Amino acid sequence: MAGIKKLFSLVAALALGAASAYNESSSVGIHRNLGAGSGDIAACYTPFHSWQYPVNGGGADVNALRQSIDDDFRLMSKHVTYVRTYYAQHFGIEIAPIAAKYNIKLYLGVFLTKESWGASEVTAAVNAVNNYPGTVEAIIVGNENMINHDEHSWDILNKINEIKSRLGGNAGRVKYGTVQRVTEYLDSNFDSEMWQLANNLDILGVNIYPFFDNGYDASRPTDLLNTLWNMVGNKYPRDKLRLTETGFPTAGSSSSVSPRVQPSLAGSVNYYEGVVDWNPAGYAGRPKFWFQAFDRRWDDKTVYVELERHFGFFTVDKQYKQGNFPHPLTASSSNTGSCNLENGIDYSGNDIGSAWSASAANCCGICKGFQGCKAFSWNNYNGGTCWLKSGKGGWANNGGVVSAVVA
Repeated sequence: MAGIKKLFSLVAALALGAASAYNESSSVGIHRNLGAGSGDIAACYTPFHSWQYPVNGGGADVNALRQSIDDDFRLMSKHVTYVRTYYAQHFGIEIAPIAAKYNIKLYLGVFLTKESWGASEVTAAVNAVNNYPGTVEAIIVGNENMINHDEHSWDILNKINEIKSRLGGNAGRVKYGTVQRVTEYLDSNFDSEMWQLANNLDILGVNIYPFFDNGYDASRPTDLLNTLWNMVGNKYPRDKLRLTETGFPTAGSSSSVSPRVQPSLAGSVNYYEGVVDWNPAGYAGRPKFWFQAFDRRWDDKTVYVELERHFGFFTVDKQYKQGNFPHPLTASSSNTGSCNLENGIDYSGNDIGSAWSASAANCCGICKGFQGCKAFSWNNYNGGTCWLKSGKGGWANNGGVVSAVVA
């Protein structure tokens, strides 16, 4: 996938009661995030850490990449109930069916690009809302792309209107939003465009990184976060605001804009615990997105600043960096379903869709997240496929097929 533009950001220092922000660097890629009070802690996600993803160009083994993304979501589902993505698909692999399989709600990103592959992003978003309205909570267009007026409010709104037009009567199933740095929200030079977004969108995602402020105090880890959040909340509709990125690198050298603040695992865990406990007025139950789920690969040429490789909860190889980081979900936070599988039974007719799955057991969660799905049959077609159905209907004996009714 070409033309992935990434702006690594940000952050803000407070001086004389005003916020000023620093841009860490420009490169190619994505940004950081997570969610709120353990059950609401969320993760920002891309598969760029995966050895199956061709980050430096070339083609992909789609089946291997799909399995890697599936493995990522299985791991994340043990710790978060929300995931924010920057793309709706990768090499034709749509994200929503995989998230549905693990009962993860999505802030589904649609990457804003004028390149031809942008059409695949829109199609994947439309498919996600049509087929997985219980999984997709919001469609997010634009990510830190107002910097230097690289993109404009009308670019974001035009793309959202295109998606809504494609969805027709189903457009009202989800919310629509964008994600920008705290810097642009507070900079009066952007007021006209930011208010155009505020007046036309349901969600205003705000990215805030106290790590990049030289005044960061580890003994009061969320003070800067809280101050900047309230500054944005005093300017824009507070009920539309979401914390869509925050984080702290676990390794690397200090940033040139905050040389006093040292990346470390201990520092990251300390800030994470602060974010877990941080619940501003009116925000209960909403996701707080941590940037990000996984580190970036050492050979990724699109990452130019070493510390940017180390914002993940997990290593490149999906390993934990420390126990209880991130917190595991409690039983009440998890929403995995189960079904009584019927081996060798094939339900006939009533097909309403299909989704890839390596095993029949995972079809239960996929069906639960798919609009109108009440039953499924699974076989090994294309490496494993759930044939989703509106009901059981007739059935026949068929070796190699597994079916179930979903309550």
